[in-house]
Amino acid sequence: QSAQEHFNNVNPLAHALENAVARAEERARNKKQFWYITYEKTNLTDDRVYAGKTSGWGATPSEVLITRDRNHHMSRVGYGPARLEYAYSAGDGTGPRMIYGDIIIRGREQLLIEKWREQGLSGNTRNAIDPQKKREFYTIAKALAKTVF
Repeated sequence: QSAQEHFNNVNPLAHALENAVARAEERARNKKQFWYITYEKTNLTDDRVYAGKTSGWGATPSEVLITRDRNHHMSRVGYGPARLEYAYSAGDGTGPRMIYGDIIIRGREQLLIEKWREQGLSGNTRNAIDPQKKREFYTIAKALAKTVF
């Protein structure tokens, strides 16, 4: 057994940290950021609009959205390509921007669903946030999204 294999077996936490640092350095070299995104897809026959959210690493928000849209479940039921609605960068994926990003984008998705539902054009069958089970989170996420947008 090599010294590196012994080290990896003896100290898996140090090995995991070493891998995390290597991945962070690779992302920095590739100039990738962690993105939180809301998007919309329009039904090609009846103009209903599906609002969604996604997140991931990419050089641009469009790169992340293309990956999400590649096998999107709504494309199989008559919805066109996803259109970027809003993108929020969490930068290198650490710190408060990462913590708040998910809450902000989930609130934004809920605001979009409600907007299209009020117009009778929502393609979403459920909320981004269940208002009955998560009342406090629902209220905070919507309020936070309203202050950001």
